[in-house]
Amino acid sequence: MINELLDLSRIEERAGRGFDIVLYSLNDLLLEALTEFDVPIGRNDIIVSPFY
Repeated sequence: MINELLDLSRIEERAGRGFDIVLYSLNDLLLEALTEFDVPIGRNDIIVSPFY
């Protein structure tokens, strides 16, 4: 638990530095996530209708 608190302290200390923040289309993000997702055997496929 102490190690987790120390990790959290280090993360908060960085205040977001070290991350590359970029704009990304939510539609592209969802399609990429669903492409990587494998539907368990015996389950129906996921159907997505993107909104524009």
